[in-house]
Amino acid sequence: MVSRGVYILFFLLSVYSSLRAEALIENDSLGLEIDKLNREAYDLRNDDLDSAFKMNTVALNNSKDHCSDKVISDILSVRGVLYKNRGNYDSSAIFHLRALKIREGLGLKGKVSNSCNNLGVLYYEINQYQLAEYYYRKSMLLKEFERDSIGMKVAYNNLGSFFYETGQLDSAQFYYEKGITIENDDYLTTLMLKLNLGILRRHLGERKASLNILLPLLEEDLTPEDRLRCLHNISIAYEGLGEYDLAHSYLALSEKLAEDFGGLEIKRDLARSKLIQLLKTEGGNSKRLRYFFSYESLNDSFNLAIINNEADEAEAKYQIEKKDAEIAFEKEKNKRIEAENKQTRTENKVNRIIITVLIILILVLGVLGIFASRLFRQKRKLNQLELEAKRREVEQLMQGYELDMFEAQVSGQHEERRRIAEELHDRLGGLLAAINLQIESINDSETDDQLIQVKKMIHEGMDEVRSVSHNLHAKSLEKHGLKGSLEAICSSISQSKSLKIDLYLEGLPTNLKSEMEREVYKILMELLSNSLKHSGADLITVQINEIQKELNITFEDNGKGFLAEKVSEKGLGMQNINKRVKRLKGNWNIDSHLNHGATIIINIPIA
Repeated sequence: MVSRGVYILFFLLSVYSSLRAEALIENDSLGLEIDKLNREAYDLRNDDLDSAFKMNTVALNNSKDHCSDKVISDILSVRGVLYKNRGNYDSSAIFHLRALKIREGLGLKGKVSNSCNNLGVLYYEINQYQLAEYYYRKSMLLKEFERDSIGMKVAYNNLGSFFYETGQLDSAQFYYEKGITIENDDYLTTLMLKLNLGILRRHLGERKASLNILLPLLEEDLTPEDRLRCLHNISIAYEGLGEYDLAHSYLALSEKLAEDFGGLEIKRDLARSKLIQLLKTEGGNSKRLRYFFSYESLNDSFNLAIINNEADEAEAKYQIEKKDAEIAFEKEKNKRIEAENKQTRTENKVNRIIITVLIILILVLGVLGIFASRLFRQKRKLNQLELEAKRREVEQLMQGYELDMFEAQVSGQHEERRRIAEELHDRLGGLLAAINLQIESINDSETDDQLIQVKKMIHEGMDEVRSVSHNLHAKSLEKHGLKGSLEAICSSISQSKSLKIDLYLEGLPTNLKSEMEREVYKILMELLSNSLKHSGADLITVQINEIQKELNITFEDNGKGFLAEKVSEKGLGMQNINKRVKRLKGNWNIDSHLNHGATIIINIPIA
């Protein structure tokens, strides 16, 4: 009997272990698919940025429950690269820094070094050289600590190139030479370091030392672009030494290679070098003129390419101004037509005002009916509670405590009825009486002014009704929750077909406190309201995820954008958002430029 029980227990444990292993394998498999999708997004970063963003978004939204922190940091890092390629440098920095924070927490020094290198490249591009140097050096120190010879060689090359571009040539030479001394199998980086050092030596006037480095590189497997740079600098070095025949021959090789692999800028530089060599030698005037005109033509083409980019921007601006002018002309035309039909429309206005007033009165009566019904139910409930309280007074010793609670509830309900009555009397009674007087006093001579006044008062009445309704409204969020409420409002807005809202709530936690849900809901309503009023967007994207015990909210639209420094402190809506985010002990960032939409990222700690 005991043996059979042990056998059954062993069998059940085996089944449980098998099922649990299958679940873990399935979860690991999904995590691998997400990681693979993120890698594919990274591979598309230069070829199809829109598709890369979509794939990375899917990976980010599904990473919370299926991926390790290491994979999440990879997804955030790719997000930073994609934002950089789009030109949203502030957003790029935010996601790179988030990835760096996770990697530092996990102690992944190799990944930390990669994040630092990405930040160095980013800050260098936006001319923040102090930050760029800081992160380049941090990346290098981590590679040295790990004794990663390949990573050290890449870091030395990056630092050397940074110092070369910023004019710190002694520091550039130090890091190029230091990188070359490292022996490993990184053949391509070694070639790049030698090429950069040879060009630097030529730039310093050390022409023979430059040739000693550059000439052997022609025997190596250089890329066409690097071979072209090498040949051109060899030609310039020979020209500086007065060996013009060799300078001409290497320049000719450069020109031939540039026909297939050179851009306008390098072709212009080659033509300039040729012209300088001809001026220093006995070349005929016809050759000099031919290369002079060739240089001028290439220089003009290069400058024209820059001008064309500026012209495209000017054309876009012109189209916007043209559209604004057409809208203004249409408004003026409508105004003229309106003036011609003023008398007829005045009568229609009076009728519409009367109908509107009646509708408002009906709505007010409906609201009063709802309040009356609510008060009736409360009164009936109070009567029931009073009878129950009297019955329990005889039966229980603790009746005094329950009576105190009952009296507090009754007092609160009476206070609520008094507040509602005061709001309806003070905020709507006088306003409706004034509207009635205005309608009765309308005459032909003062029709327009009085109609304007009545219309203004009607709008005030509608605002007051909305205000009272809003004060009583908290049931929708309590009934449907944050997710249901957001889906309902976004679905309602999208039905207009003039605006599409993409809502990603797969990463929304289900255990948020009610206070946080209310504040997040109000923040998103404020953002939606601002975008609908001011942006002119036809696509809004809202994402909510939980990352590292923080609620991450990303709100993007493709509207006309704005200057963040002029809006964030002055707009009432932005002030409200700022107060709510601070109340939740969070932080937020606005990334917006004119004609490039807006991106708002909010991070709120989850207690």
